[in-house]
Amino acid sequence: MNTYNQPLVKRKIFSGAVLLAVFSAAFGTGSLPVAHAQMSVSNNNFSQTPDPDILGESVLSGGQFVSVPSMENFNIKTYLETKTPYLPSYATGLYGHSEYYGINSIQRTSSMRIQKAKVASGNIRGYEFGDLPLNAHNAMIDAVQSRPTDILDGGTYFVVGHYESDGVWGIGHLGAAVGTEPPDWDTSVWFIVQTKNTIQVALQGTSLFTEFMIDLPMSFKDQIDRLSKNELSAQATTFLFPWDKSQQWRYTYGWHGGINLTLDFAPTSVAPNNMWILASASGNVTLVCSDPYQAAIDLSTPNGVMDYRHIDYNSFTAQNVKNKAVTQGQKLSLLYNGTEGEGYYDTSQNYPWLPCVQGSSPSCTYIKYNTTCGAGTGTHVHWTLPSKPFTVDGWQVDVNGLWTKNGQASKNVGALFTSTNPPPIIPISGNTGIGGATLSYTDGTLKTAMADISGNYSFTVPSGWSGTVTPFLANYIFSPSSKPYTNVLANQIDQNYTPTDISSWYKLFLPLVLR
Repeated sequence: MNTYNQPLVKRKIFSGAVLLAVFSAAFGTGSLPVAHAQMSVSNNNFSQTPDPDILGESVLSGGQFVSVPSMENFNIKTYLETKTPYLPSYATGLYGHSEYYGINSIQRTSSMRIQKAKVASGNIRGYEFGDLPLNAHNAMIDAVQSRPTDILDGGTYFVVGHYESDGVWGIGHLGAAVGTEPPDWDTSVWFIVQTKNTIQVALQGTSLFTEFMIDLPMSFKDQIDRLSKNELSAQATTFLFPWDKSQQWRYTYGWHGGINLTLDFAPTSVAPNNMWILASASGNVTLVCSDPYQAAIDLSTPNGVMDYRHIDYNSFTAQNVKNKAVTQGQKLSLLYNGTEGEGYYDTSQNYPWLPCVQGSSPSCTYIKYNTTCGAGTGTHVHWTLPSKPFTVDGWQVDVNGLWTKNGQASKNVGALFTSTNPPPIIPISGNTGIGGATLSYTDGTLKTAMADISGNYSFTVPSGWSGTVTPFLANYIFSPSSKPYTNVLANQIDQNYTPTDISSWYKLFLPLVLR
């Protein structure tokens, strides 16, 4: 599924008289040739100047040309080259750099509305920044626009994959799409974000990247050193178990479900407020079932669709990921851990089950919860995979539900699994009211984040983080002077401060103090 935003089509209106004048200047007063949009041509050369008697300035103003509707296969580039031999290089350049205007044939006899349909090979269409902090967006754009030609060659749309930060340093990977195709993760590159002084982004393969590697924290450096570009691609596209890498979950049930592609996993020794379901890969989230207690969602990826059931509806709503693109490792929802509909049910029949009396039959089973979106004997994720066999985190599950991995003993139902999915991180963002302010907080060690020139700031903390954020800038005080946080589990946005300039206070009170 292509989830990338397409460029908006803008429209310009030209009067019929102006349009006819343009064509008269360009092609004379004879019958007008019919043209249609052609593919753009690169290696352009504008060294030759057209004869104004043949192509008037009105045609070439801003490097633009026009065409009438496609009624036959007419190539305007070939026409210019064959009919005006002094223009071959200009025709090539014109075709490669111009904006193409095609006339809407239905309205050409009235207002002659012109539809702008850009033919712009290699032009950057946009970005998806993912978890990259807002104050690093401009630096990323600068890094992309100034990159060497051999890095993400031909890319027109740039997508940030997994990103993690310690507040001063951050690393992630960047993929490039060409045209309307999804990003080619086979050519994705690492990038490093440094916020010590000014915010800078360095792409893998540049001298600045090599320079940053020297001072990069060892935990980040190890990740980059361990993974080559091709291995990075595998990380970006390989499915990971949908829980935090610090946890172990038990494989509780083999292949089942309506299409026999579902497996069950349950958390072990994990607090209910930390039973997060993480995105197994980057993709788009859609809601397929909901009731006041549970939800079921699909994660659509380039490699297939995954389904997650028995997740908490309120938690999913709070994450605000419905109908949105998510990155691998992003939090989707907590598991449902309630007891709505608890009781004994006859599971020998098709769902929905009917209540039964405990002990009345072997199929009379205790059910912890039973709502519109599903039932379960305990807290677990009902995880539907795209196909089988299937590989997750380097483990391959076969058609019999047996997991194998090179160098590891095989695992079956009852075994524990550890994920390599990144730990959940929570963004804290807002505005300090003035550029250059520093925000300090403690996350294991003292860390800082710097606001950009507009006062915008953003940094991330682990899920469940507690601490205090304090803004600072010389000659200013802030209101509030700090913000406390306790057990942060959801995105913290609009965390704003109001600055007051106190530099004039010194001029007022210092003379009194010195008397």
